[in-house]
Formats: sequence, structure tokens, C-alpha cells
Amino acid sequence: MIEQSIQELCDVLSKQWAEKYPNSSLNTLTYSVGKKYFKLIQDNAVFCFIDKDGNVYKSASWKAPAKGIRFHIDQLLKQPQICDMFGSFLYLK
Repeated sequence: MIEQSIQELCDVLSKQWAEKYPNSSLNTLTYSVGKKYFKLIQDNAVFCFIDKDGNVYKSASWKAPAKGIRFHIDQLLKQPQICDMFGSFLYLK
């Protein structure tokens, strides 16, 4: 269930970014599955982490998320326009 949502999010954001930035190499988003988290990857860098409950975290490094839930995947699927390709929406305000 959560993996389908992650695939949908990757597809939606990749399409959105490709339309907005057609000449960028950063507009493709993929994911890998780990023990605790799904890792969303953008051009050999971690875009964000998503846990098995659908909570979205900013990345702290290639292997670990930053502390604190930033969004839920359902929020991002309902409002994909808040997601920029640079990850600035994941910073705490």
C-alpha cells in the first residue's frame, strides 16, 4: 500500500518537474527500499526518507533522515505543487 503511494509520488513529481525544468538532470525521482525507510533518490542524492507509516523526513545524510516528521505522504500526493525539486519544503520553519 505505502509502496504504491511512493511510486505514485515519484511519478507525479518527476512529471511536474520535467514540465517546469525540461533541461534539468534533477527532474527524475526514484526510490529504494530499506529496513525502516524508503529512500527517494534524485540524481545520486537522497531527496527524502519515508517510513513504513508514510511519514516524510528530510535527509540528514545518505543513510539517515533528519529528526522530526515534516509531512505525510498523503499531504504531498494531494498537494504536489508544494514539493520543489531542491527539497526546500522539507526544512522546518
